Amino acid sequence: MRLAPKVLLAIGSAALTLLVLEVGARLLDLRSGVFLSPARDNCLQRSPALVMRMRPNCQTASVIRERGAGSDRETSHARINALGLRGDEVRDDGSTRILAIGDSCTWGWNVEQAESYPAILQSLLDQRFGPGRYEILNAGTPGFTSYQGLTYLRDEGLALHPAIVIAGYGFNDSMHFGDIESRLASDARWMPLLRVDDVLLDRSRFYRWVRWQARTPLDKSTRSPQVPLDKYGRNMTALVELARAQGAHVMLLRFAQRGWVQSPYRDLLAKVADEQGVPLVTYDGPRIDRIHPTADGYRALAEQIADRLQAEGWVK
Repeated sequence: MRLAPKVLLAIGSAALTLLVLEVGARLLDLRSGVFLSPARDNCLQRSPALVMRMRPNCQTASVIRERGAGSDRETSHARINALGLRGDEVRDDGSTRILAIGDSCTWGWNVEQAESYPAILQSLLDQRFGPGRYEILNAGTPGFTSYQGLTYLRDEGLALHPAIVIAGYGFNDSMHFGDIESRLASDARWMPLLRVDDVLLDRSRFYRWVRWQARTPLDKSTRSPQVPLDKYGRNMTALVELARAQGAHVMLLRFAQRGWVQSPYRDLLAKVADEQGVPLVTYDGPRIDRIHPTADGYRALAEQIADRLQAEGWVK
């Protein structure tokens, strides 16, 4: 038997085996946890500079609460514009731009697009000062740390010429997933394999289940925070200074609760705000989980921000 038929037979046998395993995984309804990776239905894409970012010109809907099988479920919808921001296309009408940067708390995790604080803030400013006077840009991205926020602001955000920058980071900085800058360097080396992994996670139930079973449990004692506390302080200080150097006012937001893993980051952000002389708005309202505000909470936050912007004389 010549080599070519043997190779073809081996490939065919392997493909058949994988097909049987995939069919079996679907029949058995094997489940796995959540992977924060690009998929057809989540509008994420890999970024060499930022790990992940939103895919431009994308629309998505995700299940946010499921009380039972069938149709008894609620979804949140998102429209990502041509710049990769959640919301409508950026206007070019001379309006004063306010750039909201942050993580999933800014993006509006598990709430409708109109229920995120940037969208509500837009409505409030339209009501108070007239439509078209101000434009709120939602540049929040789930999973972002202060390092990614600083990178985005420097490379893309300031090119939008915002008059005001509202920044809220901290939760993801404190998570013990390993240093974010080291992970970015590693991802750059393995990007082709990571893209293959993304496709398989999205399309194969069996592969997803195997990957979940083989994952390394998070060990906080051996992994460092994504952004160490001292570097978090430097990042937030640099963010303020960078925006100011371009003539923008800066407001800081904090979503961390007292008495939890984020407490040192929460306290340090207050110190940065005091040293830099910038306003700090703290969210202490109701939450969907231990992190993200509810729709009612976002409305209260937007009103708080609007009042503070007006008190500072930045909107009028």
